[in-house]
Amino acid sequence: MRRSVRISSSIGALLLAWRSQVTAAAVFIALTMLPITAYAHGALQRSSPADGGQLSEAPRELRLAFTEEVEIALAQLVLTGPEGAVALSPLALAPDSATVLVAAIHGRLVSGTYRVEWQMTGADGHPVRGEYSFDIAPNATGLGTLVATNPPPQVDDPATAPNTAQPSDGSGSGATLWIILAGIVGVVGVVAFKLASSLGVTE
Repeated sequence: MRRSVRISSSIGALLLAWRSQVTAAAVFIALTMLPITAYAHGALQRSSPADGGQLSEAPRELRLAFTEEVEIALAQLVLTGPEGAVALSPLALAPDSATVLVAAIHGRLVSGTYRVEWQMTGADGHPVRGEYSFDIAPNATGLGTLVATNPPPQVDDPATAPNTAQPSDGSGSGATLWIILAGIVGVVGVVAFKLASSLGVTE
């Protein structure tokens, strides 16, 4: 009888110890997995241009691929180069993937180092930020040039403006004078004729 009690007590102790070990192992696994769950946010997977890229052709767009789908309304991209911020088109998702963020480059590009600052927000609502850079070679193709603006109309200074009027030879004014004189002579002749005629009738 005592022997049976001892065996039962030993089995109970073994089961208790085994249960404690299983519980401890479960707690350890849970604690190990907890940081992974808490910090598993979206991250930049690849980009074009690539981080540290040396480009022989000026890029026309930025394309960033993330590890999870991007909330486009909360995404941000800033491109800065040797001349300051470069204008980008409104952000959009790639037609074939909700994890790829795309922005066309509208601003002028010159040779030098460019920095891309990005922000993405995944389904968990937690924003993640980062940055990378690339270089455009001095002899790269597709580098932009300043667009010339239309200059304001030039107003000539009357004092310095060239005289484009045609010189007058006096022929026009002379002809007019002769016409006036002929008219006067005609009027005087008519008056004299009438006066002479009236005097002749009276005599």
